[in-house]
Amino acid sequence: MSDILKTIKENVFVVISKKDCYYCILVKELLKRKNVYYTEIIYNDEMFVDISFLKNKWNIKSYPMVFLKNKYIGSYRELINYPL
Repeated sequence: MSDILKTIKENVFVVISKKDCYYCILVKELLKRKNVYYTEIIYNDEMFVDISFLKNKWNIKSYPMVFLKNKYIGSYRELINYPL
């Protein structure tokens, strides 16, 4: 199992973000305001295969990728409407 998949499986809230991503910043700020502890994975090119797997599995099109209890819940737009 890859490190990324292991992190998603072992942590309640996981945010996969990219450097300088506006919506990634918004997601992290929202979670902090709601006092939600999360684990962040910052994308780099070495993660391409694992990230491609996640994108294909859950039909993910954008960043950030927000996972709750090992399930993809969406990006910023989905998270703002999600009951935390």
